[in-house]
Amino acid sequence: MDLSIGDIDRYMDLRALKLTRCSLKSVAERLRSLLRYLHRTGHIATDQSPHVIAPLLYAYEGVPSILKRSQIAAVLETGRTDKTPAGAAGPCDLADPCNLWTAANSALTHLAPTE
Repeated sequence: MDLSIGDIDRYMDLRALKLTRCSLKSVAERLRSLLRYLHRTGHIATDQSPHVIAPLLYAYEGVPSILKRSQIAAVLETGRTDKTPAGAAGPCDLADPCNLWTAANSALTHLAPTE
C-alpha cells in the first residue's frame, strides 16, 4: 500500500472540519497508532506516524468564555443553596474563586444543553 504525507494531511483536514480540538487530538493519536501498526506489520513501507500533527490543548480551554443568563442564574442559585458541609454554615461566598468555580461546575452540569 502506498500512503503519502499528503494523504494523511488531507484526511486530518477533512476530520478537522467537524471536530473540537480535543477530539481532533484524539483522532491524531489513534491515527498515529494505526500508522505504526501498518508499518510494523509490513502494510506500509515507512512509518508515517511522526508526520501526524495534533493540535495543542490549553488549560481551561473547555471553560466557556460567555455564560448565558440562565447559566448565571443557576450558578448564583447553587451558591445560595449550597448543601455541602462547607456550605452548611451559611450561603456560599461566591467572591472566593474556588467557591465560584465549584458552584458554576455544579450548576452547569445540571442544566440541559439547550438552556
